[in-house]
Formats: sequence, structure tokens, C-alpha cells
Amino acid sequence: MHLSTPLRVRADADPPIATTGGQGFSVANVAPARRGDILRHDALRQLDAAKNASCVVLHGPAGSGKSHLLRAWAARQASAGATWIWVDCERLPKEGIAAPLVGACLRTLPELSANFPDRRTGTKNEEDVPLILGLIRALSHHAGPFIFVFDNLHACENQNRLQCLQALLDYCPPHLQCLFAHRAPLPLSLSRLRDCGALLQIGPASLAWNLEETRAFIRNKLGVRAYTRAQAWFDLTRGWCTGLVYLSDAYDSAKNGETDPEHGLPGALLDYLETEVLRQLCEEDIYCLTVLAQLDSDHDKLLPSMLGTGWPAIVHKLSQLSQCMGFLQAQGSPGMPARWDLHPILRLALQRRFSGWTADAQATFHRRASAAFTNIADFKRVVHHAICAGAPDTLGLMEQSVEAMGRKGDLPRIAQVLSLLPAQVLQARPRLQSWLAMAALMAHRLEDCRLMIGRLYGQRPGADEAERCRWHVISGMLAIYSDDIDAAAALVPVLEAMHPERIDTVTRSGRRNVLSWIYIHQSAYGRARQMQLDTPADESNRPEETMFGRQIGRCMAGFSLALEGKMNEAERVYREVLEKCGPQEEQLMDAICQASGLLGETLYELNDLDSVLALAVRQDEMERVAIPDTFLRVMLGIGRTLAIRGRLRESSEILLRLEQYARARNLRRILAYSLLEQCALSLRAHDRAHAEHLRRQLAGLRRRDKSGPLGGGVDITAVARRADILCCIAAGDMAAAHRNILRLMECSLAAGRYRRVAALCCQIAIIERRQGRHVSATEHLKEALAIGYRMGLLRSLLDAHPDVPDAAQDILRMGGLDSMAAFQADLLCNAPGISPLAGPSVHAPSHSATLGQDDRPHDDELLTGRELDIARQLILALPNKLIARSLSLSPETVKWHLSNIYQKLGVSNRHDAVARLRRLLLGS
Repeated sequence: MHLSTPLRVRADADPPIATTGGQGFSVANVAPARRGDILRHDALRQLDAAKNASCVVLHGPAGSGKSHLLRAWAARQASAGATWIWVDCERLPKEGIAAPLVGACLRTLPELSANFPDRRTGTKNEEDVPLILGLIRALSHHAGPFIFVFDNLHACENQNRLQCLQALLDYCPPHLQCLFAHRAPLPLSLSRLRDCGALLQIGPASLAWNLEETRAFIRNKLGVRAYTRAQAWFDLTRGWCTGLVYLSDAYDSAKNGETDPEHGLPGALLDYLETEVLRQLCEEDIYCLTVLAQLDSDHDKLLPSMLGTGWPAIVHKLSQLSQCMGFLQAQGSPGMPARWDLHPILRLALQRRFSGWTADAQATFHRRASAAFTNIADFKRVVHHAICAGAPDTLGLMEQSVEAMGRKGDLPRIAQVLSLLPAQVLQARPRLQSWLAMAALMAHRLEDCRLMIGRLYGQRPGADEAERCRWHVISGMLAIYSDDIDAAAALVPVLEAMHPERIDTVTRSGRRNVLSWIYIHQSAYGRARQMQLDTPADESNRPEETMFGRQIGRCMAGFSLALEGKMNEAERVYREVLEKCGPQEEQLMDAICQASGLLGETLYELNDLDSVLALAVRQDEMERVAIPDTFLRVMLGIGRTLAIRGRLRESSEILLRLEQYARARNLRRILAYSLLEQCALSLRAHDRAHAEHLRRQLAGLRRRDKSGPLGGGVDITAVARRADILCCIAAGDMAAAHRNILRLMECSLAAGRYRRVAALCCQIAIIERRQGRHVSATEHLKEALAIGYRMGLLRSLLDAHPDVPDAAQDILRMGGLDSMAAFQADLLCNAPGISPLAGPSVHAPSHSATLGQDDRPHDDELLTGRELDIARQLILALPNKLIARSLSLSPETVKWHLSNIYQKLGVSNRHDAVARLRRLLLGS
């Protein structure tokens, strides 16, 4: 064996970059290879600080830059006068390591031979350890520093070589330093060195590039044109430098300058993984990793079913693989990990291998996967793998899976499962079509749902009871979202006759919500709430992501309370729903929008105008998912609030948006209300011509409407008459206005619409007051005050006519009122100041809160404008995440402001802050 004479690096010399030697040995002043000129500076600093360490170990996966880092450090140490011996273990001779290492040392430093025992050529392996001990003895008599670098140590793992290296470490003289580069933790005993503080270990985390280094590398190599790819490439490679180099090379060489890592990795990179990682493993290990790559990380526990072996054996195998290749990390407890994390690029390489399996092998895998997912009731994946395996009765399996999910109330997963099948296949399975119609309704595709239900009624006259019940509930919910009160009411006998114990959870919950909504529109508020109270105990924690869920039902119960005049109770219900839904915003968006919209109506009625405006940030979400009745109420509240504040243009835009919403969906009742509000706004702006035009549109809408006695026709007629009343009052035709009010009041009393009755009483009192009929006016105003007190009304009375506060002041001066009526009159007289967040006046709003003298915080500080914005959201029971989104802030900024608010209010928690804010800002 021939080893060429190495070079000694002297302190007084600065030789050019040079490497000599063969068979794996070299000595040189070695400079780093230029791979983008990006170095792990943190790791280099660790090496610089470890000059006195006897042993330095770099371990990381293939291509993590270990050799690159060592060469860079060697170049930085060129002036230290040390003698370097560089050993590439991948190129070592078969006969051993001791003899070649000794020979290289003697040729590098011939003076060592005087202290070195005689050695024979061709020393056998069993003499390697004594030979290493002789080398150590010789080096101990050499004064200068000596450095051994063992690169690619993974190729040097036979027992004889490891014993030689262990002896080198155990008896290492003070001026000898050993550096090792290995793809796994070093298979040598390092305890003594560690205890003595003579060991430095640099692991994968220190070798991986961080995001800033990745950006610097891309900027230096590719320029600013690829700078935007830094984050995506960093996430894909996790800072693995070889992966970044290959990605940048592919990007640079692509003809069009585009290589998107999300749509395939460069072939050269996948080939590198095949050569340097996968081909080092046996077929059994590769098969295990390939199966693991096909599963999500949350499903690693299915590996025993997929591989036919126990979990402890799998953990042992994967632990060994994690040690030897570095692209696999255990997550969880060290003894028994909960899951395994494959490097994203290795996962893609293994998935490429899977695509190369034979059709029979892939089918076997999918059959095992389908059975494994059946055991954990993940029916979406059950069906997916069954289809891929070519199972003969896949559709039958899908029907069973969907029915099982329906019994559990898991409607979103039903939609996911059905999305796997093409439409023509679903049409052949009517049982699946009913669930598909429900999924379409959940996604607010109302026309698709209507067509599906129509086909089902025509195709399956002999369907079983449970299936027909599902159709009726879907039809009822469709009527709600179409604002078709007549169609919903026609289903009441069928829905009431259902046997809840015979139907699935989703259908049962939907039935309750449909009936509650119908009862509300029939003014049977107690029955509406009772439907929600009848929820079985075992359903209380069922999934609630949709309009079929429990939280929507609670919103309907709150709505019934509001319509009965129990505003404070309704407000508590809505806030409780929002608080419960807050942590799951995305999953419970239907319930959040429903609760927010109905809460907005309640807050408006209580004159909390700033809080109503705070809901404007949810307009888009409410338009998309809320029940039309809810969207109507919140938009009316926002529009009226803006008008009260004098922001007439913005109010008009809100009402026009409501009109467009109604026309696009053919919602006549919603359209009528939007036209009425625009008519009132036009009269407020003294545009009587436009108001008259809108009144005529309402009259035409009333003539064309064919709704039944429970349908929207009653509301449309009432709305048209309200427009007539407004226009008559504006024109000074009090007699016509009086006649219309009396007719509308009679209809409203018959329908149980007492909130409207209270407003009409106020209007007729103002008309009679202007006509000089003070006795009759007083009686009507007293009646309005009594209804208002009983129902908790405020804005309904104030909005009836601008003169209501003056009339209330007159009746207070007259005296003779009972305490309840006097209290309600006081509220009307002082209405501009009672809003919890509005400040001194709703007509002249302020953007900072003024605290009452008795409740002023101890530090005498007021809330800033931003703190007040957050306080308004806080009183709405919104979580920090929603507050941050609505105000375009980060969650951390919201937390910081909340901390200041708590300090200024002298409280320590969210609940006390809400209570104190309400008390302080009410001006108590």
C-alpha cells in the first residue's frame, strides 16, 4: 500500500490550498469547498472555543455539511502550527486502520520513529490495538499539536477499527486532538471525556441552516429573483444544506427559471437520497419506512396492523433507523415514542418508491390500510384505501361508513367521504344522496341541495322511515335558509310525528332546530325553548360544527327570549355560545355568526351602539353562513346605528348591500325590510321623492306576494304599511297615518308582535300629541311604556319617532305614572347617555370612555382609544384571537393592551374586567 508524502502546515507558512495523499489519508491546509459560501457560524464558534477538547464529534445525516465544516475550521486554524492527518474512512484499505495511520504519521513526522517501536510490514489486524498504543506513546514525546480528523466514520464500523479508535481516545495525550464526522451518534464510549470536560459534540440541530442563512445562500447564489422561495425551501429541507444546494441548482439550470419544490423534487436530489441513504438499508427496513411514508404522522400507531408485527418491535427497528440515518426522529417519550417524524424530502423519496411498486403490492398495502383505519373508525380513509385496493363492494362499504358517521353526528367527515366519489356514482346510490344533500346544505349550496332533495322525493317513494325523516329535516333547514316560512310550517306535522329514537343524531338535532325556528315564527316561544331543553344527555357533547348542531339550537332559544322581551337573558345566552365557540372558530363558524348577529340585535335594542358597530367586521362571514333572518337583523342594527351617528352614506351602503343580498337569493321578506329602512333613511335626509319611490316598490312587492298566513306575506304587508305611515307623517297627513297605524296595530296584536305594537303606540301618541289630543296621546304613551318595560325595549320606542324623548319628558312632568312606567320614561329621556360604550351621547359619539367619579380607577387613568376598542370587543365575550382579527392586531398586542386595561381597572382577570367595564362605562 502506498501513501504519498503529506504536507506539514507550519505556523510561519501560508501555503496554497493543497491536499495530498491517497487511500484515504491527506494532510493539508484545507480550505472549505465553495458550496454557496454559507457556513454554520455558530458551529464554527463552538469549534473555536473547543481548542483544548481532546475529542470533537460532528454527527448529522448524509449531506449535512460535516466535512465542509471541518475543512472550513481547518482553514481558520492554518496559522496554529498543528500537524493534521485527515482520514477519509470511506477510502480506507480493508486490512485495517492502525498500520496505515502509523505509516502516515511517520512520513509526516519522521522524528517520531526514534520513540516508536520497531514495526513489521503487513501487521495483522489482531495487533492493531498494540500498534495504536505504540503510536500514542510516540506522540506523547512530540511537543507540537497534532490533529486527527476521521471523516465519514459511518464507513468504519467494524469492531477492530472501533477498538483502535477507542484506544486512541482512552489514552490520548494532551496535545493530540481527534475530530470525528459521523452520520449518527459516535459508537464509542465518551463518558470519561465528557466528565472531564474534554468533549465537544455538535449535532444535527447545529449543522442545519437557519432561515436567515438559507436566505443569504439563495441571495448569494441566485440573486433576488429567487429570494421569495427561501421560506418554502427552508420548510421543505428543514435547513438540510445538500437539499438546498440541489434545489438551487435545479432552479438555476431550469430553462424557464422555475422549479417549484411543491410539485416535485429535482431528480438528482432523489437519486442522492437513494444512493446515500436508502441503499445503505436492507429491503425490510426500506419497506417499513415506505409504509410509514404513506401514513400521516398521527397514524403511526397503525404500523403494527400494516406490518404484521408488534409495536415494541417496530419502535426498536425505527429507533435503530433513526440512529443510523438521521432523517427520522422520534416524538414523545424516549422509551416508547407516540409517533415518528420523517424528513419531508425523505418522505417524498419513499413515496416515489411506493409508486414504483407492482399493482399487486400496492393493492395489498391499501387493503391492509383500509382494515387498519376501520379499527379506528376513520371512514374517510377506509373508503379511500378500499377504492385504491379495488374492493368489490366499495360503495356498500361507503354507505355503511356514512351511516355510522351519521349516527355519531359527524357531518363534516361525511362530506369529506362523499367528496371521494364522482357524481354519477352517487346518483346510483340514493341513500348516499340524502347525506350528500345534507353536506351541500352545510356548505350553503342551497340550489344543489334543493335539486338533490327533489330527486330523492321523486325516486324513492318507498324509502324507510329514517331516510324519509332525514329528507324532511333537510327540507325544513333548506326552507329556513331560503326564508320560506310557509314551506317550513307545512313540515310541522311530519316533524312532530317523528320518533327521535329511530333517527340518527344529525337528523335528530336538525329536527329540533327546525321546529324551534318554526315555533318562534308562530310566536310559540316557550315551545321553541322546550325543543332545545329536550336534548338527550348523550348528545350534549356531540360535534356541533354546523347548523344542525347544539349551539345553533341555543341561539334559537336565545332568540325566543329576545322576542319575549327578555333581552338580558337572551344576551347571556348569545355570549355563552360565543365563549364556547371561541377556541374552535373555524369549526363553529355557523354558530358564531348566528350568535353574533342575534347579539347585535339585542345590543341595538339596549342602545349599546358602539358594540353593534363592532360587529361590522363580521359582515362577510354572516352573509355567507348566517340564517337570512339573522343577517337581516344585524344589518338593520348596523344601518340604524350609522344613521343615528349621522353617517348617512355608510348607512345607505349597508342597506343597499342588504337589498342586493335579498335580490340575489329571491328573499322577498328580507327585500321588503331593506326597502323600508331605505325609505326611512331617505325621509331622514329630506328626500321625499326617493322615499315615495321606495314606498311604491314595497306596494308592488306586497301585491305580487302569494305567501300564506304564516309566511313572509304577513311581514311584507306590515312593512308596506309601515312605509305608508312614515310617508304620511312626513307629508303631514296625520289622519291617513293614524288609520294605517290602527290597522297595523290590530294585525300585530293578533300575531303577538308586541315589540311592533309598542312602537306603533309611540307613533300614534306623537300624532295625537301634535293634534292636541293630549289625553289619548298620554294613554297610548303609557301603554308603550308598559310594554317597553315588560320587554326590555329601548331603541324600538326611540326609533318610532324623533319626538319620543320629548313626549316622555312631558309625561314625567305631568306625574301620575307608576314606578315601572316612570323608570321606562326616564330611560327614554336619558337615552343618549346610557349606552355602555358610546360615551356621553349617541348623537355626538366620543371615542374615549369617561368614568364615573365613584368608580374611577385608583391611578386616575382613562382608557386610550385602542384600549377602548379592545374593551368593546371584550364585553362581547370575544376571545383574543377574534379581537385581534377584528382590529387587525396580533394576538400578542391584544394581550398587552388587556394587561394595561386590567391594571387601569384594578382587576386581575377577564370576568372582573367585563363586569367593571359595564359598571364604569354605564356612568353609574
